[in-house]
Amino acid sequence: MTIFAALQALDVYLTLLIISLGGYEANPLMERLVRAGPIMGLLLGKLIAFGVFLLLERHRPQGIRKIQIFYLGVVTWNLAIVALA
Repeated sequence: MTIFAALQALDVYLTLLIISLGGYEANPLMERLVRAGPIMGLLLGKLIAFGVFLLLERHRPQGIRKIQIFYLGVVTWNLAIVALA
């Protein structure tokens, strides 16, 4: 759970940084939430992500590694965008 929480926090921070630099949320589902307000949209999105994590933890623990790898990719992508900005 600690790794997942850290990846979520980094994703929120980097997404807000990218938006402040004139970028946008690339995930179409999150983009709809962020359009309503970046901070509230991201927090709602992260609540959904934690819900999915908890469901996986309870019913399909092998899926946790996959979701962590996915978010590691998201954070890496965000870092690349910030580095290029």
